[in-house]
Amino acid sequence: MNFSINHRWLRCLIITLIALPLFMTGFTGCSSDDGDSNPADNSGDNAFVLIIENGAQTISPSEDLTYTAKLVDLTGQTSTPGNVTWTTSNSDVCTISNNGSVAVVANGMVQITAATAVNGQELSVSVPLKIAMSELFAVVPGAVRMIPNETIELSPVFFTQGAAPVYSFTSSNTGIATVSSTGVITSVSAGMTEISVKATNKNNAEVFVPVLVIGVPEIEIPVTRVELDAFGTEMFRGEVVQFNATAYKSDGSVADESITWSSFDNDIASVDSDGLVTAHNVGETTIQAMAKGMFAHADVVVYPDTMVVITPFMVDLNPGQELQFTATAYLLTHDSMTLLSDITTFDWFMPDYSVFGSAFEIFNIGTLYDDGSFAVKPDAMFGMTTFVIATVPGNEESAGVAMITVGMGF
Repeated sequence: MNFSINHRWLRCLIITLIALPLFMTGFTGCSSDDGDSNPADNSGDNAFVLIIENGAQTISPSEDLTYTAKLVDLTGQTSTPGNVTWTTSNSDVCTISNNGSVAVVANGMVQITAATAVNGQELSVSVPLKIAMSELFAVVPGAVRMIPNETIELSPVFFTQGAAPVYSFTSSNTGIATVSSTGVITSVSAGMTEISVKATNKNNAEVFVPVLVIGVPEIEIPVTRVELDAFGTEMFRGEVVQFNATAYKSDGSVADESITWSSFDNDIASVDSDGLVTAHNVGETTIQAMAKGMFAHADVVVYPDTMVVITPFMVDLNPGQELQFTATAYLLTHDSMTLLSDITTFDWFMPDYSVFGSAFEIFNIGTLYDDGSFAVKPDAMFGMTTFVIATVPGNEESAGVAMITVGMGF
């Protein structure tokens, strides 16, 4: 059977390559920053603060993003402002429409600003936006918004089976924010800077994290920020994780206010009234904790709870040679990898290179049968490579991948 090459298939390949070392060593939490609802610096008799609900964001060029703005009054009540003007600091990276919808132009980092007027009072607020392709080297949070004298720790994630990465951290403007040798950002003063994260023993692979520091609001509102005890988490489907949130007043003391929890996508992960998150389906979503109009965000990434391992994982065959592949299914949690001995039947696939045109037919080096046996074509070219994919029937996300190369002698 053939299997069209698409993002899902590439994702399955990446998950197969990294899942075993990840589950053995444990996951590093990932998220957007938890201070992203800090309001604009405004004051007045009829005082409001303007916030951007989405906060600091990192998206891929193919993702859709629409920002929303809210007003918070002195009692912490929220309302939707009228006539919001949206602007971007660099239209060569993205544009933004009157309704807050972002149109990606190119990879890069920008500042998104919302502005409105209430009772003659001009209000504005900004958040950083990073647009970049998903890579095997990432840093979370991928974009940060802070007030002075806050700290946030960056967590680099480099998917590799080789030596553990060694990271270095550098701020482009230490007058706005500094960063320690372990990746802890400390905000200093208002402005925007970038944190460079390099994997120094991985060909100096580099990721940039935009950091926007804003002033503390001058007006007294019940809550000026909400903090979560984790910037995010990775979960396997079916797992549960407890989040905790704390609301703070402008003087730094704890505000005795209730927290309202919500998920941006309950189909992927839901959260109850106490902050307990349950993973339902593979994907990414955001958990929000809100108190009196201020909120914190944490990203949740849900991985499949079933993984297929193909044996052999990598093999070199000669033209005309045959081989029987075998597949085994496992149930994954953060603590274990349990053999699913009752699953003995699998669906077998190969990439369909014909979608790229006749020139790519040279990669069709053999035939894969429904029982997992593979026969190399007698005229297969030496050095050509293809992949074999096996899934639990009805569960594409469980895919395991093996690689076949013709006549390379390994």
